[in-house]
Amino acid sequence: MKRLLFLLIGGLGVMTAPMQGATAETAPITDAVIVADHYRSVLQREEYRQEPSFDFLSQLGHWVVTVLQSLQDSFRHYEYSGQLIRLSYALMGTILALGVISLLYWGLKLFRLRYLLAKPASEKTVGERYYDVPESFEVGIRHAVAAQLWTTALLLSWRQFLSLLERHELVPADRTRTNWEYLEQLQATSIPAPTRELCHELVLRYDRYIYGAQPVTPEDWAQWNASLFALVRTLKLDRPIPASNAS
Repeated sequence: MKRLLFLLIGGLGVMTAPMQGATAETAPITDAVIVADHYRSVLQREEYRQEPSFDFLSQLGHWVVTVLQSLQDSFRHYEYSGQLIRLSYALMGTILALGVISLLYWGLKLFRLRYLLAKPASEKTVGERYYDVPESFEVGIRHAVAAQLWTTALLLSWRQFLSLLERHELVPADRTRTNWEYLEQLQATSIPAPTRELCHELVLRYDRYIYGAQPVTPEDWAQWNASLFALVRTLKLDRPIPASNAS
């Protein structure tokens, strides 16, 4: 019986000894020096290192202070060094103010441009009549011919022709349409085949002279003007509008 008791007491002593040692090893460290050293050693590890971030405003402020300090040190031995230092401060303040004003100006311009591009087209600008009355082109054509500006004369005469088509309601007035769309609408009417071919030829020549930037000679202008005049006579665009169609 005594042996059994000794064995039980000895077993309990063996079991509790490691637990007490483990508690001592895992006890919290309260020494401030040890904690600080451990913290510094952890920060030196590769995974905990922090790269210094670039702060533009801080760098700019540091540069301004450095420049002002250097100016102050440079002018310190002059007689009027106090006034020069104030002048340097005023100069740097003016430069900074001009920089801020320029940034605000260009920012406002970009904002307005973005607003205009994002603004949807209103109903008043879509489908609005683009060409003026045919008679308004006469003066411009005469001046262009007198100045031998054949490309300008050709452009104005074509716009006058399209204005005549609009006036006689052969095509609808729509500023968004191209010459080929005008030609397609005109060919849908009951016009003779030679007239359709002449219209097609004039559109091709217009593209060559205006969009292709081919120079227009006096002979080209004379041929263009004669063909356009013949087309106007064939389509009866030179006659007055009937009273029922007059606006």
